[in-house]
Amino acid sequence: MVKKSAAAVGGAKVKKSLPVGKKSQTSPALAKQKLARLDRPAKAKKVKLVWDSFTMPAPEYQVILTLKKRCLQAGLQVKKSEILRAAVARLSALNDATVITAIRHLEGIKADRPRKKSK
Repeated sequence: MVKKSAAAVGGAKVKKSLPVGKKSQTSPALAKQKLARLDRPAKAKKVKLVWDSFTMPAPEYQVILTLKKRCLQAGLQVKKSEILRAAVARLSALNDATVITAIRHLEGIKADRPRKKSK
């Protein structure tokens, strides 16, 4: 007679039992590890990242690069996105009148993609 495994018969999972006369034992070290895991704070959910593309005048883009160099000289390596995030955070902390004034002082730009230069 050929025995078929539980997976072959119906796909049901079978819990393996311990041999007769043996009880499951938890070592003190394993118990401490489990308790340590329970004491840890829950992991914070990852924030979803969004990729976006935008257009800005070359002089304003140069300001980002200048700020990046200043940070590097101060011993802090940053990305352009980090500089923009810091600027947004600072702008959001301002009152409405100051934000509106800052926005109004910006030069208007066309919101299209720059054209490719023909060769």
